[in-house]
Amino acid sequence: MAAAFDEAHPIAIDIEAVSPDRRETIQSQLTENEKLAAAHLPGNLDENLVSIWTAKEALSKVLKTGMMTPFTLFEVEKISETERGLSGLFKSFAQYRFLSFTAGSIAVSLVFPKLSELDESLGQLRDEICQSLIGVAVA
Repeated sequence: MAAAFDEAHPIAIDIEAVSPDRRETIQSQLTENEKLAAAHLPGNLDENLVSIWTAKEALSKVLKTGMMTPFTLFEVEKISETERGLSGLFKSFAQYRFLSFTAGSIAVSLVFPKLSELDESLGQLRDEICQSLIGVAVA
Protein backbone atom coordinates (compact mmCIF):
# COMPACT_ATOMS: atom_id res chain seq x y z
CA MET A 1 0.00 0.00 0.00
CA ALA A 2 1.23 3.49 -0.72
CA ALA A 3 0.22 7.04 0.16
CA ALA A 4 0.63 9.95 -2.26
CA PHE A 5 1.15 13.37 -0.70
CA ASP A 6 2.56 16.84 -1.19
CA GLU A 7 6.05 17.14 0.38
CA ALA A 8 4.71 20.00 2.51
CA HIS A 9 2.12 17.65 4.01
CA PRO A 10 3.75 14.23 4.57
CA ILE A 11 1.71 11.16 5.35
CA ALA A 12 2.76 7.55 5.82
CA ILE A 13 1.04 4.24 6.37
CA ASP A 14 2.15 0.98 7.92
CA ILE A 15 0.32 -2.34 7.96
CA GLU A 16 1.19 -5.36 10.07
CA ALA A 17 -0.39 -8.67 11.03
CA VAL A 18 -1.61 -9.05 14.60
CA SER A 19 -0.45 -12.31 16.16
CA PRO A 20 0.26 -13.41 19.74
CA ASP A 21 3.36 -15.12 18.33
CA ARG A 22 4.90 -11.69 17.66
CA ARG A 23 4.19 -10.20 21.11
CA GLU A 24 7.67 -10.75 22.57
CA THR A 25 9.43 -9.31 19.51
CA ILE A 26 7.20 -6.24 19.41
CA GLN A 27 7.48 -5.62 23.15
CA SER A 28 11.27 -5.73 22.85
CA GLN A 29 11.06 -2.63 20.63
CA LEU A 30 8.64 -0.65 22.81
CA THR A 31 9.41 1.53 25.80
CA GLU A 32 8.04 0.69 29.25
CA ASN A 33 5.57 3.57 28.94
CA GLU A 34 4.31 2.23 25.61
CA LYS A 35 3.86 -1.28 27.04
CA LEU A 36 1.92 0.15 30.00
CA ALA A 37 -0.25 2.23 27.68
CA ALA A 38 -1.02 -0.83 25.53
CA ALA A 39 -1.99 -2.83 28.61
CA HIS A 40 -4.33 -0.09 29.87
CA LEU A 41 -6.12 0.59 26.59
CA PRO A 42 -9.43 -1.14 26.03
CA GLY A 43 -9.42 -4.07 23.66
CA ASN A 44 -6.96 -6.78 22.77
CA LEU A 45 -3.38 -6.40 24.05
CA ASP A 46 -1.80 -7.77 20.87
CA GLU A 47 -3.82 -5.35 18.71
CA ASN A 48 -2.77 -2.45 20.95
CA LEU A 49 0.91 -3.43 20.83
CA VAL A 50 0.90 -3.80 17.04
CA SER A 51 -0.94 -0.48 16.70
CA ILE A 52 1.85 1.27 18.61
CA TRP A 53 4.48 -0.57 16.54
CA THR A 54 2.84 0.42 13.25
CA ALA A 55 2.50 4.05 14.39
CA LYS A 56 6.23 4.16 15.11
CA GLU A 57 7.10 2.49 11.82
CA ALA A 58 4.85 4.90 9.89
CA LEU A 59 6.57 7.83 11.63
CA SER A 60 9.94 6.45 10.52
CA LYS A 61 8.60 6.52 6.95
CA VAL A 62 7.40 10.13 7.25
CA LEU A 63 10.86 11.09 8.52
CA LYS A 64 12.48 9.01 5.76
CA THR A 65 14.75 7.16 8.18
CA GLY A 66 13.05 3.79 8.17
CA MET A 67 14.25 1.38 10.80
CA MET A 68 17.79 2.79 10.71
CA THR A 69 16.92 5.02 13.69
CA PRO A 70 16.49 3.59 17.21
CA PHE A 71 12.79 2.97 17.78
CA THR A 72 12.99 4.61 21.22
CA LEU A 73 13.32 7.95 19.43
CA PHE A 74 9.84 7.40 17.94
CA GLU A 75 8.24 6.89 21.37
CA VAL A 76 4.48 7.31 21.58
CA GLU A 77 3.72 9.79 24.35
CA LYS A 78 -0.06 9.89 24.38
CA ILE A 79 -2.54 7.38 23.08
CA SER A 80 -6.28 7.14 23.48
CA GLU A 81 -9.26 5.36 22.04
CA THR A 82 -11.50 7.34 19.67
CA GLU A 83 -14.47 6.40 17.53
CA ARG A 84 -12.04 6.01 14.59
CA GLY A 85 -9.58 3.76 16.43
CA LEU A 86 -6.52 4.65 18.50
CA SER A 87 -5.12 8.14 18.22
CA GLY A 88 -1.87 9.44 19.61
CA LEU A 89 1.10 11.75 19.67
CA PHE A 90 4.85 11.21 19.67
CA LYS A 91 7.20 12.33 22.43
CA SER A 92 10.02 13.67 20.24
CA PHE A 93 8.02 14.57 17.13
CA ALA A 94 5.17 16.72 18.42
CA GLN A 95 4.39 17.97 14.91
CA TYR A 96 2.90 14.56 13.99
CA ARG A 97 0.04 12.42 15.20
CA PHE A 98 -1.28 9.02 14.28
CA LEU A 99 -4.48 7.11 13.85
CA SER A 100 -4.44 3.31 14.16
CA PHE A 101 -7.19 0.79 13.61
CA THR A 102 -7.48 -2.96 13.38
CA ALA A 103 -9.73 -5.25 11.42
CA GLY A 104 -9.48 -8.97 11.75
CA SER A 105 -5.81 -9.77 12.17
CA ILE A 106 -4.51 -6.60 10.48
CA ALA A 107 -3.37 -3.35 12.15
CA VAL A 108 -3.06 -0.15 10.12
CA SER A 109 -1.53 3.16 11.20
CA LEU A 110 -1.50 6.50 9.43
CA VAL A 111 0.90 9.26 10.49
CA PHE A 112 0.30 12.84 9.39
CA PRO A 113 0.88 16.44 10.55
CA LYS A 114 -0.71 17.16 13.92
CA LEU A 115 -2.68 20.18 12.70
CA SER A 116 -4.26 18.33 9.76
CA GLU A 117 -8.02 18.33 9.60
CA LEU A 118 -9.59 14.91 9.17
CA ASP A 119 -12.99 14.66 7.58
CA GLU A 120 -15.56 11.95 7.09
CA SER A 121 -13.66 10.58 4.11
CA LEU A 122 -11.21 9.05 6.62
CA GLY A 123 -13.94 6.65 7.70
CA GLN A 124 -14.49 5.69 4.08
CA LEU A 125 -10.73 5.23 3.59
CA ARG A 126 -10.61 3.03 6.70
CA ASP A 127 -13.45 0.87 5.35
CA GLU A 128 -11.82 0.57 1.93
CA ILE A 129 -8.44 -0.40 3.42
CA CYS A 130 -10.04 -3.06 5.57
CA GLN A 131 -12.09 -4.45 2.71
CA SER A 132 -9.10 -4.61 0.39
CA LEU A 133 -6.81 -6.20 2.99
CA ILE A 134 -9.05 -8.80 4.51
CA GLY A 135 -12.34 -8.64 2.66
CA VAL A 136 -14.48 -7.64 5.64
CA ALA A 137 -16.91 -4.82 6.16
CA VAL A 138 -16.18 -2.58 9.12
CA ALA A 139 -19.09 -1.72 11.40
